[in-house]
Amino acid sequence: MTPLWIALGGALGSVARYWIGEAFALAFGPQFPWGTLFINVTGSCVIGA
Repeated sequence: MTPLWIALGGALGSVARYWIGEAFALAFGPQFPWGTLFINVTGSCVIGA
């Protein structure tokens, strides 16, 4: 059962990451990957906490 939860979490996480990246690209333009920066910094802070 655990691999199923891991797969589900990975799928949801990848879709959320895509949506956040697209939202930032629409808001700030596609010249710089602000969505990727935001997701990585946020994830690092959560892991550090």
